[in-house]
Amino acid sequence: MRIRLRVENVTAVAPGRKLEATLSQGGGTIGSDPAADWSIQDSDGSLPLRVVTINVVDDQFTLEALEPELVRINGARAPIEVNRPVILRDNDKMNLGGLQVTIRLATVTAIEDTPELESLVSEESETRDTLVVDGVSQTASEGLDSAPAPAADPLHSLDKTMTPEHRKNQQTDPLAVLDELASYADQKLHHKRSVSPSTQQSDSRSEVNSAVTLPRISKDSYGFEVAPDAEAASMNAFDHDDLPVDHIALRPLSRALGLSVAEVDALESTEMLAEIGASLRAAVEGLTRIYARHQPGNSVRFPLTTMHLHAIEDNPLRFSRSSQEAMESLFIRRGAVHLSAPAAISESLTHLSQHQDATEAAVDEALSALFAALQPKALERRFAAYTRDAGPRPGPERDAWCWNMFKAYTEELSSQRQRGLQLLFWEVFSYEYQSRMRQLALKEDDGVTSSPTGFEE
Repeated sequence: MRIRLRVENVTAVAPGRKLEATLSQGGGTIGSDPAADWSIQDSDGSLPLRVVTINVVDDQFTLEALEPELVRINGARAPIEVNRPVILRDNDKMNLGGLQVTIRLATVTAIEDTPELESLVSEESETRDTLVVDGVSQTASEGLDSAPAPAADPLHSLDKTMTPEHRKNQQTDPLAVLDELASYADQKLHHKRSVSPSTQQSDSRSEVNSAVTLPRISKDSYGFEVAPDAEAASMNAFDHDDLPVDHIALRPLSRALGLSVAEVDALESTEMLAEIGASLRAAVEGLTRIYARHQPGNSVRFPLTTMHLHAIEDNPLRFSRSSQEAMESLFIRRGAVHLSAPAAISESLTHLSQHQDATEAAVDEALSALFAALQPKALERRFAAYTRDAGPRPGPERDAWCWNMFKAYTEELSSQRQRGLQLLFWEVFSYEYQSRMRQLALKEDDGVTSSPTGFEE
């Protein structure tokens, strides 16, 4: 008995995890623990170390949930109760958190490496039947060396299969006959496997013309039925991950990225696509968070979303209220006057580069204004306006007076009542920032493009 579990929504699986697993009659555990029999995790990392355990009771596979509210069978609304066994059926659908898993059951018939004598007798009787292979009548033993039909007595059958040379060497090599029989069995088994699966079998042992085409039913090595298309594609449940594939989405994606992707298997291609998708979503979420933080009304002195010279807002990264809305506007529900995804991301990165340039220029200008306001000559002129006689005459007495006035000035400047330096800084900064951003935007519209790194191209 075998049970095979396969994840259907592969994009929800965390990178590096197996998409399917096969358990024997010994059962096993399923969870995110690397030591579990099937170590699986979703892209959100929400599955615990142990989610379910698979057991065999009375020749039936059962499932026990180890965590509440996580396991459901066949779309049931109510989750499976913890430690309450549930019998599994073939083609059951199981939900492990956000993962959708299909369950397949099969019975395995072991094939011995060396057939017993009774199996040889059975095969000999079968090969005498007339077969039709690709429309040509022939016997299954055609093309093989003739061998005597085994008798009812196994020892007598062994004696008959011995050639005179065998009898001559019987005293020196008693295993030679068994070797000969093993070779003969292997030869027959190879011929039997080489016959087309769509062989027509006669419903009468004497008439070939009464043959009826049998339905072609193929099974894999574990007894699971394989559809003809799946068989032609060699999608074996246990070795398809090792086969090189040409993924339908990987080639155009690699071309768009400018990368040369070598031959990869199905699991590697799925992981690569999942990582690229997660990276793109992280970039979109980061850009939308930056724009959301600079929305008008937030405590930001230079909102990015207000600094543009376009008649309409057509960038989904700027007008979307959430990253999910931005993703849908970029890739699913694109408007007629919305920027495409590459254009929207490129414009946003250029906008951030311009924002960096304008911020640096505005900070320099604002600091220069502060330094100018605190120059000794400027302060002395201001202090002179505080008295009727413009202060003492130049000399040591005036220097002492200026120093005392400066101490009183800085004390008032640092009090809670005064915010003069802050107001001066941000007033100059805002003016210079907006002026610089508009200059860069006009250059962009005129065709002088600024690269995302901040250098003009």
